[in-house]
Amino acid sequence: MSTVKRILWLPFLGLAACSQWQGADDIFAGNKVFSPALMEAEIRKAYEGIVVGFSYAISQNGQLARSGAWGLAKRPVDGEAPMAAATRHNLASVSKTVNALFALVVLKRLGIDPDTPVSPWLPAGWVQGAGFAGASGVTFAQLLEHRSGLKQAFDAMDDWGKEQWGNDWDGLAFVVANGAMPGSPPAYKNANHALFRVLIPGLLYQKGYVATPPSKETVGSTYLEYLYRWLLEPAGLSWVDCTPGPRGEALAYDFVHEEVAGRSFAPSPDACGGHSGLRMSALELAQLLAYALHTEVLLPKGVREEMLLRLWGWYPAGQEGPYPGDEATARVWHPGDLYASAGPEEHTCVLRYPRQVEAVLLINSDIYTALADVKRPCKLLQKAYAKALVAP
Repeated sequence: MSTVKRILWLPFLGLAACSQWQGADDIFAGNKVFSPALMEAEIRKAYEGIVVGFSYAISQNGQLARSGAWGLAKRPVDGEAPMAAATRHNLASVSKTVNALFALVVLKRLGIDPDTPVSPWLPAGWVQGAGFAGASGVTFAQLLEHRSGLKQAFDAMDDWGKEQWGNDWDGLAFVVANGAMPGSPPAYKNANHALFRVLIPGLLYQKGYVATPPSKETVGSTYLEYLYRWLLEPAGLSWVDCTPGPRGEALAYDFVHEEVAGRSFAPSPDACGGHSGLRMSALELAQLLAYALHTEVLLPKGVREEMLLRLWGWYPAGQEGPYPGDEATARVWHPGDLYASAGPEEHTCVLRYPRQVEAVLLINSDIYTALADVKRPCKLLQKAYAKALVAP
């Protein structure tokens, strides 16, 4: 293991006393310090007993501060397995944060500015509608920021058009042919990040890294191969996929119906990654963020700062946040949710807050409570962070 890996994952030893809820002003108060132990206690208090299982990791200054888990990754109906901080889950839309890091690494390595139009890198056989084609078409950055106008384009469609829209190869071909509205106000749509599953293989092909042009049969495997080579392996992490491996990985459940088998929500190969589907553990995601946000191993400081200022890989800003800013002030997060008509659910969140704090929370069932803050893991993490600020 390299020196940087040893430094990043030294255990955090400090403990602190109890605190009360802190408002936004207190978050930036210079007389407050962050207690990972208190944040951990808030997470455990919120979810023990009301979900099938959960896992979490809390880091500060690029070092793992607290991690843990509770409950089951798999219920007896699927061959019981305990939950652990190292248990892999379907990240759901938190995959977008990983995708943004990957996209920025690729663009940096290939010498392409994020504000470059994506048009030249789309598959040769795809029809490019207005807003995609040409030098004024949608850019990589606009996709990362959900400023492409894809949500607005979708909302303007009739029912037939909405049925053709999708996040796999065929669905994305329709999205591109339908067109975009570059520079629109931010509006969240999965296709913005799903397109990177096609664009990154296109970049790699045109730059000579892969021998075959992107196709329905190859985009998923090419995306995953270079995700590992260029993002995960340099951060000391192993291969990541969209299907559960033989490691007791978490399945998604309906909390009440213990007899119902869990679900993996595994997508088809041409829909793996980009917007959803990647399977990682809380520890793995925390380690990736440590390398990505606190070292030069993956990204230079200027790109890391733009990620926070322009919300690349974070949820678009709204009335209740996230709040872009610099390394000292940004309060950003990304939620993820998976549902099935039969009941299984998965809920995830990654958060980056002042005092160089990152937190990951992964829950593999619906949340058996009426409390709104608890039902929304990102909201709970924000509250837990505020309660973890104490006098030194």
